[in-house]
This record gives sequence, structure tokens and C-alpha cells, in this order.
Amino acid sequence: MSRPLCTALLMLAAAGVTLGLTTGCTRQYYKESADRQVSSILRQKGPEVPEFVPGSSAVEPTPESQETVRRLAGLPEPGDGLEQPAMTVRRQDPAAEPVVLSLESALVIAALNSRDYQTQKESLYEEALDLTYQRYLFNPQFFGILGGEYESTNSGEENTVSGDTNFGFNWLLATGARLSVSLASNFSQFLSGDPEKAASSVLSATITQPLLQGAGISVKNPLIQAERNVIYQIREFVRYRRTFFVNVVSAYYGVLRERQLLENELLNRDNLTLVRERAEAFGKAGRFGKFEVDQVRQDELSAENSVEVARQRYQNALDRFKITLGLPTESEVMLDMRELDRLSPEEIVEVTLGSDESADIALGHRLDLMTERDQIEDAEREVEVAADDLLPGLDLTATVETDTERPTEPLDFQGDNTDLSVGFELDLPLDRLSERNEFRRQLIDLEQARRGYQEKRDDVVLEVRDAWRQYTRARNTYEIEKGSLTLASGRVENTQMLFEAGRITDLRRVLEAQESLVRAQNAVTRALVDYKVASLELARDMGILAADEEGRLEERFDAYQ
Repeated sequence: MSRPLCTALLMLAAAGVTLGLTTGCTRQYYKESADRQVSSILRQKGPEVPEFVPGSSAVEPTPESQETVRRLAGLPEPGDGLEQPAMTVRRQDPAAEPVVLSLESALVIAALNSRDYQTQKESLYEEALDLTYQRYLFNPQFFGILGGEYESTNSGEENTVSGDTNFGFNWLLATGARLSVSLASNFSQFLSGDPEKAASSVLSATITQPLLQGAGISVKNPLIQAERNVIYQIREFVRYRRTFFVNVVSAYYGVLRERQLLENELLNRDNLTLVRERAEAFGKAGRFGKFEVDQVRQDELSAENSVEVARQRYQNALDRFKITLGLPTESEVMLDMRELDRLSPEEIVEVTLGSDESADIALGHRLDLMTERDQIEDAEREVEVAADDLLPGLDLTATVETDTERPTEPLDFQGDNTDLSVGFELDLPLDRLSERNEFRRQLIDLEQARRGYQEKRDDVVLEVRDAWRQYTRARNTYEIEKGSLTLASGRVENTQMLFEAGRITDLRRVLEAQESLVRAQNAVTRALVDYKVASLELARDMGILAADEEGRLEERFDAYQ
């Protein structure tokens, strides 16, 4: 093998090794690197927002979280298909009992598996990811370029191998200055004829410092805004989490309410069946006429239809709730009816605050209002950035450059070969129409931000006052319906006793008493659920509802009354 060919092959091998080094970082490495930086940012920013816990740096569901969902929801182990583990439908087994989900289990599943909740976590991750880039811009940015060439003439009398490298970094400083440092080297060797080698290098450093335009707040404004945007997104996530878990609780109790209504309708139908059987017996004895017995039968048929309507409403509510949790609608789950028994009015915090006091508390605690207020500062800063662009451009530049003197010593720099140059560049503000328009637009945006804050403040007060009224009404309604249920129960007992004793000849009194009892039972169930949900919503709108990552909720009224 000829010497020129060997040299060419060596150059290709060296290029391959270099390429391997530069591409040695795998996709997983870059993913984990991003996760680490985002996790660090969230740990740094998290303490600025109450109740925020950064958690894992990985934004995707983990195998542990998916296993928890499968266990709680009774889903099978994932197969070989393409479905996500938590989205696999439980195998249909007629003999299998549905998995009963407690409220606590439902909240855990929602936190780990809800599609909307996952989207919010991803939005927070992406906001922190944007900040990593803005911080990166203010760090030295290194570069390295290598090149090589083998050249052979047609006659073969002259064969040359040459290469060049360029290493250095660029650095944006907080003052707006840009520093660029590079080391460029060239190598060449003649392989035929008279062997001759040549190598030279140039080391240079250039710094450019703006003095007017580009030297003020505009330099760090993108970084400042990115830092603040992460805080805003954390606040939005915490508020979303409160709203989300309140909605889950409300939906959970809503399903139980529909189930309770179904059971009440079933009980009403069974009671009417007993009344009809007795009426038929009394009819045969001549105590009731055919018209009265037919009326009882008609009410029984109407009750049967009400059962079917209630069953459909319950099944639809349960399927919608499964979707809220991120579970397939085919999954065999049902909710724990004992949660209604556990939901007692004694566990609901009684609010003694007035509507004005509640609104004042909200003005100091609502995270979305804090963001609106902070965005006024953002708009003021944007005005300063736009005003900075109206200034003339005046940049000072200094460059230091030195090179090697000996032709075969690429790193033998000599002080005598150092050059220094200093200069300036002035960009006169002769045409600033675009910048003028942007400045005026930012002034308008500032006024809009101020109005937006005032409007948001009014909306917060309105929301809290409305939530306070809803809570007060729900509390009063529950007390009223509870008293109504006591009366309806006593009425049914009395009419049943009189009916069985033969002292009631008008069956309508029995039917009306039974219908009133069903309505009262349904009303109490609905009122109790509404009372609990209204309490959670009032605390949420006041900004004093604590919600952790697993969905545990706590109304902190006692700290303010």
C-alpha cells in the first residue's frame, strides 16, 4: 500500500473517531440532561409558590405510577400491544366483581393518570425548559470545527495532506458585551517530492460593548421574563390542581348522588309494588274500586320508568367519571357508596366569614391575581426595552490577535506578533419608524395590563361573593331538606299504619306520601353533596384551599375566622 493512500486512510480514521466522540451522547443522555436542568429550576423556583412540590424531574408517567393505577383500578398487566399500561381494558369476566374505588383512590388515579392533569404538568415542564435556553445564552458557548483534505495531482508528482481546526467560545455578558475567543490552526504536509511540513495558528479575542442601544435592560429582559414565566406557570399549575381536584371530588359525589337517586327510585318502586298488592287484595274484598286499584298500578308503572331513567343517568355519569380519571369507559369499576355515609355535615367546615371578608382574603391569596399584578411590571419593562431601541447604536470593539512565527510550531506564540485594534461603530437614529411604533405599542400594552389587573381584581371579588352566596344557600338548603325528610318519613309511617288498619279509603294519600318521601330523600342527598362542594369551591376561590399531589384537600377557613 502506498504512503499517500495510507495517509488518506489515517485521516479518514481520525475523522471517524472525532465523529464518534462528538455524537457519543445518546438521545437518552440529552433527555436526562434536560430533566435534570428542569428539575433544578423547579426546585429553585418552587418555594416562591406555596404548596408547590416539584416532584420527579420526569414529566412522563413512570412505571411505578402506572402500576399504582393498574392496582387501584383493577386493570391487568400490559400485554404486547401498543396500548399504554393504564389504558388497557380489564378483561370481561361475568363472574368478576367490579373494583370499588374510594374517593381517596379516585383522587390518586386522577393525579397519576388524568390526561388534562398530565398536559398541565407538561406545560410547566416546557416553561422551565425555555428558561434553560435563556440561561444558556449567558454562559460561554463553546465550538469546535475540524477539517481535513487529501490532494493528489494527475501526474502524482505532488501529494498533499492538509487540515485545519478552529476552537473557541462566544460569551454574552450581562452588560451586553459579546466576547469571542478562537484558536485557529492550519496543518499541511507534502507527501511527494521534497517532504515539507507547515503549521500555523492564530489566537484572537474580540469584545464588543454597546454603550447606548443594547446596553440597558434589553440585554437581560428575555432572561428576566423567562424566569418570571416559570413562576407564573407554577402558580397556574397550583391553581389548576386545586380546581381539578375539586372537580374530581364534585364528579365523584355526583356519581354517588346519581346512584343514590337510583336506589331511591328502586325503593319507591318496591314500595309501590307492595301498595299495589295490598290494594288488589282490598279490591277483591270490595274495599276499593277498580279505578283506585288501576291508579296504584299506573303509579307503579311510572315508578318503573323512573328507575330506568335514573339507571341511565347513573351509568352515563359513571362513564364520564372514568374518562376524567383517564380510565377506559369499559373498565369495570364502581364508586364506594359508603363515601356518602362518611360525608357528614359535621366534617364540613362552617364558614362564619362574611362575603366582604372572604373577598379581602382572596385579594391577598389568589395566585392568578398575583400574576396579573406582576404582568404590569413586565409591561413596564417592555416599555423600557422599546425605549432602548430608540437610542443610537454606539459599540466599542477591541480585538487582540497573535499568531505563530515558526512554520512548524503551531503553538509557539510570540509576543512580538501580537496585534491590538480598538474601534467604534455609531448607528445614527435616522430611521426609527419601526422602533417608534413598537414603543407606542408597548405604552398601549402597559395601559391594557393595568386595566386587565383591575378587571381581574373585580372578577375575583365577584367570584368569591358568588361562591360565598352559593355556600350559604347550600348550607341553608341542607338544613331545610333535612327537616323536610323528617316530616316526609313520619308522614309515610302514619299513612302506612292507617292504610294497613283500613282507616284510609283514599289511596292517593298513600301514593302522595310515598312520592314525597322519595323527593325528600333525593333532595337531602343532593343538598349534602352541594354543601360539601360549595365549601370546597369557596375555599378555592378565596385561594386558601390546600391541595397536595395526591388530591388531598383542606379548606383553611379556621385560620381566618
